[in-house]
Amino acid sequence: MRRHRGLSIIVFVLSVCAIRGVSAIPVTVLACKSPDNSFQSFLRRFEDDAPFRRSRLQLPLVVLTGNGISVSRTIEFWTLPNLRALKGPLIYSRSDLKKYDLAETILVLQPKRYAEVLQANAGEADDTKLIFRFRRIDGCWALEGFEDVSE
Repeated sequence: MRRHRGLSIIVFVLSVCAIRGVSAIPVTVLACKSPDNSFQSFLRRFEDDAPFRRSRLQLPLVVLTGNGISVSRTIEFWTLPNLRALKGPLIYSRSDLKKYDLAETILVLQPKRYAEVLQANAGEADDTKLIFRFRRIDGCWALEGFEDVSE
């Protein structure tokens, strides 16, 4: 079911692009010096090392917001100006996860190609619920998008 959901999102994004006439979105080519040993070690470094994180963004990021129930769904394509305008972190660091009582779960891991990570409240609150989507390109992991489904 998860696989079909991801495919549905991609088809939907491409449909929106076609309808709105988006034909040339600038794409950043990933420059990676050496392949990542594992997704888990990449994720730790991605969360805690800002310069490394900036080097591992597949721009434009596909950003989905809204849970579709209490908040309408939106899709945006973010470039560097959008990221610079963020008031908070793009992804919570290990220390911030502890500080804000957030839990992190790897939802999907296909070691040679794709991963999804959830960062959400560890307790019962639903005010933080973020899903990050990563793609492995030429042996190197990169963030390709995220979804904010917070209440």
